[in-house]
Amino acid sequence: MSSNDGRSLEKFVAFVESVVGDKGLEITTNKKTYDDDGNQIAEFDIEVRGRIGTTVIAWLIECRDRPSERRAPVSWIEQLVGRRDRFNFSRVTAVSTTGFADGAQAFAANKGIELRQICQSSSEEFEWLGLESMTHLERMHEITSSVILISPDESAETLEAFHQTIHGVSTNVANLKLVSTNEMVSAAQLFQSALASDADVEWFEGLVPEGESVNVALRVDYRANDVVLVVPLVEGKEVRVQAIEYKAKLSVRKSDLPLANAMRYEVVAEKRVVSEAASFHPFVAHGNQWSLEIHRIAETGEQHLGLRYIGKAPG
Repeated sequence: MSSNDGRSLEKFVAFVESVVGDKGLEITTNKKTYDDDGNQIAEFDIEVRGRIGTTVIAWLIECRDRPSERRAPVSWIEQLVGRRDRFNFSRVTAVSTTGFADGAQAFAANKGIELRQICQSSSEEFEWLGLESMTHLERMHEITSSVILISPDESAETLEAFHQTIHGVSTNVANLKLVSTNEMVSAAQLFQSALASDADVEWFEGLVPEGESVNVALRVDYRANDVVLVVPLVEGKEVRVQAIEYKAKLSVRKSDLPLANAMRYEVVAEKRVVSEAASFHPFVAHGNQWSLEIHRIAETGEQHLGLRYIGKAPG
């Protein structure tokens, strides 16, 4: 189940618990704990806290995803017993993608550590699934030009510094600053936001997958007081942007995403299925990798469609 973000299993389990569990519970992942001197002393994969009836629970879920190794050993369960006692958790669950050694299962039962596992399956076993692939339509844009406009009334010195700063800079370089958040952004990011936020125009209307691209022109105005955009110059100076004029090509790309993985999430001692999940081949959108997943909760039969962020796309 490993992926290049190193957190795939934790995200999967946290998602299932957020769907199945009481809505009043707070679920956090990869929470760090520090001592009185500010030194990190622990990091918890998944922590569930909240009130069920009159009882306050503190539930720790630790995950082990090491496909190159054998079943999880008893030493890992011993560590979790120590964590429970040291940090006062009322419940601890261990989740493994490679199962548990016999000694680990016996020791966990004796110490009250719940064991769960992720078991690989096949789509044929999921009668509820009914599909082997999904179609992904991606709205594409290619910026062919962008012109940043400032007031022509700026001083000659400021105008010269401005032109030197932006000359030859790619639209993907974060050289613009949103004053309200002090965030550095690129012209490409602002263009994408403008496309998404312009409710009066359906920019991709009429475009068909793998068809010809359409040339568009878009002017984004930044003179309104609620959006202040500036270009940082030399020596801490900056100049306010009035508008950015874009020219771009829009298109739609279609791709089929085959089923990549099917798995069951089970309670070991009871041999009870908590959930089943099918994930499809990752796709790239705006420089990031994503995975489309369908989760079926065993107890209720509910199905949930999820989009999981994997990480930055290679290259």
